[in-house]
Amino acid sequence: MATSTKQTKIQKDLDKFIKELLAVEAKESEEEKARLHQELFEKAASALQSKHTFIELITKENELVRERDSMKAIELERLKILDYSIKLIRLAQERRKKGHQQNDVTISKAILESGAIMFASASKKNESKKMVPMPIEKHAKGEKVLTYYNPLGKASRFDSRVFIALHKLWEDKGRNQQFSFTMYEICKVLNLNTSGKTYQNIENSLEVLFNMSVEMRYYIKQKDERIIVSRFHMLSADQQITTVAPGTDKKLSVQRSIIFSDLLQLSLLEGYVSYISLALLEDIQKDTAHHLYLLLSSSTIQEFGRCEFEFDDLCDIIGIRKEHPKYKKKQLLNEAINELIEVKVLERAQFPAKTTKVFLYPSEWFATIISAEGRLLEEKSQEIPLLLERIEKKHASVLLG
Repeated sequence: MATSTKQTKIQKDLDKFIKELLAVEAKESEEEKARLHQELFEKAASALQSKHTFIELITKENELVRERDSMKAIELERLKILDYSIKLIRLAQERRKKGHQQNDVTISKAILESGAIMFASASKKNESKKMVPMPIEKHAKGEKVLTYYNPLGKASRFDSRVFIALHKLWEDKGRNQQFSFTMYEICKVLNLNTSGKTYQNIENSLEVLFNMSVEMRYYIKQKDERIIVSRFHMLSADQQITTVAPGTDKKLSVQRSIIFSDLLQLSLLEGYVSYISLALLEDIQKDTAHHLYLLLSSSTIQEFGRCEFEFDDLCDIIGIRKEHPKYKKKQLLNEAINELIEVKVLERAQFPAKTTKVFLYPSEWFATIISAEGRLLEEKSQEIPLLLERIEKKHASVLLG
């Protein structure tokens, strides 16, 4: 039902633009027709790609092609409509794919490396009402790299998208540790409708994120050493500000005010960051592929242009259950890899014989993104000494305690 509703929405958008394209046919000047057609195709493709995901566009294209191929009689008017529709959908797909390479969000690499936002369950709607016991630990190369605490249970994939959207808002709002936004603004960043249900889902995610705390290794450039932070919240404060009409209970506006933790803010100011495409995140279907994309975004390219992982560590980090037999783990990992190959994040993968390694080869454009060095935010550099002082005080108090 949900898919059919989405396809109906695409059809409504198509009908609107097809009507305009057919109206152009009445123009007498061929030059004028060509100009107006080009403008409408650009306008329609832009609108379609911004409102619909890549998989929705692919599904619609397949539906239209099947209808065209199954036509038993030549109905010229219907054939023209189908051809226009298919062309519009394909143009929208091309624009959508270009958006995959526009890495529009700067996110803390330390958070990605730890796996703190990769503790996802299948989806919001499939989550059990029973909360997952905490804490959860993650290990790599035999070492504990993260302990995750949350009384509200695991963060979902949607929660991680909201967390990444907060980074986009942080950037747009002046890169200040404390920033405010409306539900409408975060919906626009996430490319979601502004319904009451969407607002509630985002509210729920913000609650999960505010309750999330982690213990992780955190590299601080200024100190040239790893500092073990016993436990900290990634969001150190979350406040809701409601404006009501004078003398009434009618809400005029609702804002959220978020404060990033000192460590999160420091990581961003120092340029210890990765670059994420929100459009690509939206288009990736499988949770495991979603996590693999985030993991690769914080990875280092080794010799021969590849990223190297231990098979079991990689499966664990991207959410493949430990109890699965090896053949099942490999099948699920291959499914995630193949999806990233389809969206041009990866070129190929290799499982070297007689080893426990996995070699993943990033595409040329993605290799450029993950090799990029973040720069120190000079306009905010005066904040770094104060952040360091607060972090050291907290660290000292934990050690003494």
